[in-house]
Formats: sequence, structure tokens, C-alpha cells
Amino acid sequence: MLKSISIRRDGGFGDMLMIFTLFNSLKNKGFEVDFRCSTHWNHKFLNQQNFIDKVSDNFKTIDIDLYDNEHREEYRQTHVFESFKHRIESYVTEDLDVELFKLNFIEKDEKLVSKFLQKINKPIILINAKANVLNRSLTDSNIKNICVELNSIGTVININNNYFVENKKVINIFKDVFNPDISLLACLINQADILVTTNTGTMHLGNCMHKKVVSIDQTFYSSNYNIYNNPNFEIISSNLECLGCESHGGCKIDNNVGTYTKKDENGKIHGEDKYPLCSIIEPHKVVKAVNNLINN
Repeated sequence: MLKSISIRRDGGFGDMLMIFTLFNSLKNKGFEVDFRCSTHWNHKFLNQQNFIDKVSDNFKTIDIDLYDNEHREEYRQTHVFESFKHRIESYVTEDLDVELFKLNFIEKDEKLVSKFLQKINKPIILINAKANVLNRSLTDSNIKNICVELNSIGTVININNNYFVENKKVINIFKDVFNPDISLLACLINQADILVTTNTGTMHLGNCMHKKVVSIDQTFYSSNYNIYNNPNFEIISSNLECLGCESHGGCKIDNNVGTYTKKDENGKIHGEDKYPLCSIIEPHKVVKAVNNLINN
């Protein structure tokens, strides 16, 4: 009898990619994988993947609903998977193995990205330095300074669709060229020379494809999430006394600074004076890491 597993996307984009490492193991055990997520994750792209049998809308199921028709209770026993370490929201059966997966791309998106990048001077450096929390984001001025330094190496393309770099030499690709889309983002990362990112879903996307990735990592250690064993992965950080605090509740150094939200109680976006210390990285460290990876 065919066994089924219904998995909802739990957490952010990066969490979704981490869970993908389990799908081949599930299929090897005879499961049919039904992956549930909202439509803005591009179901067409997800349906291209060999490790997913079916993509459905996310009906907000509780945790991961694991079942089979013959041994329902046995498979409903779920455990925190050790390899995810701090990702306690990821639940699977205890006997699954992490397996690297290969992403399949939508052909028309590959061609669209390839045609655009052919006109760009190499090396092509993608940057994503904003996340949905302050302690995984850099300040606007810090990003601008980093981009100025990176422009001396190659062409800088900002791939964050919610933040636009005010620099004529930087291409804000999801403002000026493409609509925000996971399929296009995957194609961009796959075809570019290097990715510079904070600890976000784009970091996981670059790592799962074993691309050259520089992770600006001050709060949550990227090494804990590199379950893809990317050999082209370099982590950089400042010499902060609070390095690796993993705090979502507030800055441990300055009680007046939040770490979780970009807005105050009135909905106003925080100024740079409200960013934590971990939102600034020395531009020369980024440049050094980029040069190291490009030249190796």
C-alpha cells in the first residue's frame, strides 16, 4: 500500500530548503511526498523537482502531518531531527537521512536570466543584505559602502525585492528587470559568479547548489545550517562581544534596540540608530572573502 506524507512549509524560505534534504530519503522509504505551501512560492517551479510528487496549497496543518493508511499511529510519532540543531520547528521521523538534492530549473527562466547576464561584465556578484529581522540585516549606509567596494571587483546585482540600493552602478534586478520569483532567483544564483548574503533563504539556495557563497553572519551561525556541506562557503563576522547571540527578543548590549522587527509600535520603520551592532560589517572583510572565493 502506498504511503503518503503531507508536509507544510514551516518557517521561512530557508527552512523549506532544509526540509527538502529529507525528501529523497522519504521517497526511498516508499513515501509519496505532498508538499504544501502558499502559491507565492511558485508551485510551477516546485513541481519541476524530482523529489516532490505533488505540490498543494498550505492549509495550515499542525507541524508535519505524517501518516500512512496501514500504520497511522506509528508514523504519527514525530521527533526533532538532530541535524537541524536549533530548527526546533522542523519535525520528521527519527530514521531519516539528510541527502543533497538537485534543483531543476524552468527552461524559459534559465534562458531569460542567461540572456540578461550575457550583457553584464564579470564577475557577477549578487548581494542580499536585508532580511525580515534587524539582526540579519545590514544598515542602508553599510550596504552602500559594501557595494562601492565590490564595484571595484565586478558587477553588483542586488537581489532583494524589498530594498533598493541607491547606487547607479548597482543593478536592482527585481525593481528594474524581473518580477520577484523563486524560479528566477534560483536561476540568477546558479548563473552568477558569487553570492554575498546575510543568513537568509538566499544563503540556503546558494549552498544547496554548492555555489560560491559569502555569508555575513553575526547573530545566527551559518555553519549550523550548512547541512548541504557546501565546500564554497565562507562565513565572515565582526569582532563583537555578543557574536552569535541568536536573540529575537532584543539586543543584549543595548536595551533600546530591537532585533526582531524593522518597525516600531506605530508602524514606523526604524532609523539606523535603532539597528543592533550586528547590522554593520566592515566592507573590507566582504571584499576579502569575495576575492578569496573568486580566485579559488
